Amino acid sequence: MIIGFRAKGGSISETAEFVNCSRAAVVKVYRAWQNGTVQNQRRGKCGAPRAIDDRGERRLRRCVRADRRATVEQLTTKMNQGATKSVSQSTIQRTLLRLGLRSRRLVRAPMLTAVHRRRRLEFARQYSSWTSTEWRQVAFSDESRFMLHRTDGRWRIRRETSERNHPATIAGTVQAGGGSIMVWGMFSWHSLGSLIIVEGTMDQYKYASVLADHVHPYMRIVFPQDDGIFQQDNARCHTAASGIFIFSLITYKPVTYNKDYEYPGWAVFIGWCMALSSMLCVPVYFLYQIFMTPGTLKQRWKILTTPRLPMALPVHATDPDDYPKDGKTKTNNHYETSKL
Repeated sequence: MIIGFRAKGGSISETAEFVNCSRAAVVKVYRAWQNGTVQNQRRGKCGAPRAIDDRGERRLRRCVRADRRATVEQLTTKMNQGATKSVSQSTIQRTLLRLGLRSRRLVRAPMLTAVHRRRRLEFARQYSSWTSTEWRQVAFSDESRFMLHRTDGRWRIRRETSERNHPATIAGTVQAGGGSIMVWGMFSWHSLGSLIIVEGTMDQYKYASVLADHVHPYMRIVFPQDDGIFQQDNARCHTAASGIFIFSLITYKPVTYNKDYEYPGWAVFIGWCMALSSMLCVPVYFLYQIFMTPGTLKQRWKILTTPRLPMALPVHATDPDDYPKDGKTKTNNHYETSKL
C-alpha cells in the first residue's frame, strides 16, 4: 500500500497518514523498493498452519511403505491413533499427493523368490561376456499359455455419465475365462523350430516326448557339428527325471540358471546301460531266432533276412500291376518307376 500510494504521487506525510504508520517506515519501505531489496516477510505466515507437519509426513510415508495397499480411510485411522489432534481423509489425500504417493496399478511380473533372483543374477553374470557369434549357437525354447478372452483392467475410456451401459463402453466377458491354449516352440539364429499345441498342461512326460520328437531332430539338422546349445528354464516339467534322462541320451547340454550344469550320475548310468544292452541284446536275439527256426542253416538265414513286409509303392503308382511282387518292384529303373 505504501509503494502504491507513493507511486500515485502521494507525499511521505500523506502516505503515512493513509497507511497509519510513521514517516520513517514510509521512507524505509519506499527506498527499499527503489533499490530492489523489498521483501514481504509476512507472506509465508499467511493462513493456518498445516495439520500434518514434517514429522507427520515422515510417519505417513512409513505407514504407506508398511502397507502399500492401504486405502486413504485406513491411513487416516492409523494417523489418528495416539495423535493429539485428528486429521480428515481429505487432508491425508492432499498430503499423499504432495509427497508423490499416488494410487497406481500394480505392475505384472513373474513371482520371484530370493533363489530365483540369485540364479538369474548368476546367469546374467556368467553369459554377460558372450558375443553374437556364441549366442548364434543357442536354441531358445519355452511354453506359454494364451487366453482367448481376457480383460486385464488396464483399458481407460472417456464417456458421459449416461453412457455407462453403452455397448461401446463395455468390455465383454465370457464364462470361465473363455478357454485358453498352450503352445511350445523353439528357435535359433539359424532357423525357426516347431510350434506345438500342448493338450492340457505341460508335464514331464509330454516334455520328454517333445524333446525326443522335435528337439533332437532340430538340433541334428541345424547344428550338424554337435556344437549347439539348447536353452530351457527351470520349470518342474523341464527338470523332472524323464526330461533329464532324455537330455542324457541326446548329449546336448542345456543352458539353465545353474552356474555349472551337470547331468546326474543316475541318468548317465541308465543311458550307458541302455546303449550297452542294445549292443548285446540285438545279436543275442538274432542268434536265438536262428536256433529256434526250423530247417537247415541256409534256410534259417534266408527266412530271417527276408523282409516280412512288402516294399513301399512308388509315389505315382496307380496300376494294380505296379504293386510289388515277391519283395520286388515291377521295374528296376528308378526314373521309370517315378513316372508310373
